[in-house]
Amino acid sequence: MSTAANENRTNDGDETVNIVQRLKSQIKKAKSLGFTVRFELLEAEQPSWCVLGKSKILFLDLSQTANEQLRSLNETLDSFFAAEPVSMNSQPGVDSSQRSAA
Repeated sequence: MSTAANENRTNDGDETVNIVQRLKSQIKKAKSLGFTVRFELLEAEQPSWCVLGKSKILFLDLSQTANEQLRSLNETLDSFFAAEPVSMNSQPGVDSSQRSAA
């Protein structure tokens, strides 16, 4: 195998690791926002989120690659923020004096 081929292989491996690290980081972010992240075989369904009782659940497709899961996770979080207007009233640890200052 040529040196260039070895370099490409290493770069591809680094890119995969970077995607996996970014996916893990985004999953941590989703969890910090109160989501339970579930990996399911969604078949014909799209990755999405829902609220069951007081629990926010984010579904990712187990059959997707890490890159596809990362893209789906980002799109799902974007759709969550689009559907849930950011309200100072819903932010834990924010008292009424901070709300009026915002």
